[in-house]
Amino acid sequence: MGITPSKSRRGSNNSTTSDDDGAEGDPFIQQGQSYIEKSQEQQHFLRAIWDGNFVSPVREPLSAGGAKVLDVCCGSGVWLCDNATDFQNSKFVGIDIVQRLPNERPRNVEFIVADALQRFPFDDDCFDFVYLQFVTLWFTEQQLIETILPECVRVLKPGGWFELSDCDAHLYTKGQLGTILNIYFAQQLKKRNFNAFVGNHLEFFLQNTGKVQKIQKRELELTIPNLNVFGNGMGDIACKMFAQIGINSGIELGVLKESDAEKITVDSMREAHERRAYFKFYRVIAEKISS
Repeated sequence: MGITPSKSRRGSNNSTTSDDDGAEGDPFIQQGQSYIEKSQEQQHFLRAIWDGNFVSPVREPLSAGGAKVLDVCCGSGVWLCDNATDFQNSKFVGIDIVQRLPNERPRNVEFIVADALQRFPFDDDCFDFVYLQFVTLWFTEQQLIETILPECVRVLKPGGWFELSDCDAHLYTKGQLGTILNIYFAQQLKKRNFNAFVGNHLEFFLQNTGKVQKIQKRELELTIPNLNVFGNGMGDIACKMFAQIGINSGIELGVLKESDAEKITVDSMREAHERRAYFKFYRVIAEKISS
């Protein structure tokens, strides 16, 4: 599942989705919350579960100053601004197809309008650290393999680090109802050419570029109650979203009735708590090979 990624990324049909504040239609945005407000909440959540904004060994060069960092599909720029405040002598650049950064931001933050599915507007070997998060529900495997990952590596300096943060679009559960809804959810993703478990292949995709080494993957498994503690009800929000998408898919297939949707949602959330269902978060890092 992707947690409030940029609402302006292009999908597999090359259509662009956008809205006035980035919040409309996003299942993780609660009523009355702006896109930036929710992005800030989710940034605090990710920073808490990973004990920092990144796991790559780049703290020393960022602290020393003069380093250059790229955030691909930066959305509201919360990750950028958070790090720019921590490392004021390094430069942080974000790209996305729509400008959503706040007007007031650290002086060492720059935003450039760019489509991640096109060649990035940078020369080769110009960033010390390239960061990307939440690709599962926004990019197909083909887009990752053919454009996004190669571009991330291209603009990275030899010896620089790439990091991707995401989570599987799957609720890990032993409950019968949750298992069924997972099947329906997977079918919905398949229609859009998305892979719920693309994280299982990222190490292989990076290795196939032939330009990175020291590839590592770190995983975290968080139950619904754990997520609620870290992320202000994030677990219940995510669980409800999964249930609703699975139910809608079941209705389209003709195996569920719309009149049963509310009851199924409530029952599935109760089951998720009782059976200690969990979501799997991961980070993949790699160093660009020196020439």
